[in-house]
Amino acid sequence: MIVFLGMRIDFPEMIELPNDRSESFIRAIQDKGHPQLDLICCILTNNRKDRYDAIKKVLCVDCPVPSQVCFSIFLD
Repeated sequence: MIVFLGMRIDFPEMIELPNDRSESFIRAIQDKGHPQLDLICCILTNNRKDRYDAIKKVLCVDCPVPSQVCFSIFLD
């Protein structure tokens, strides 16, 4: 845990997926996600709209957790 600007921030749990299929992201979210989480961040390899929509649907409807989906090309 670190303290930044007066906020306590725990180190994130990183989950590496075997592939970048929508089902892999959704399964990981269903296995590890719960409403007490502060944030789920998914890093995608490309901007396929169907995968983005499937992930956001699960995170908004099935497992309501604040989320951010970003693309790996922007992290370089």
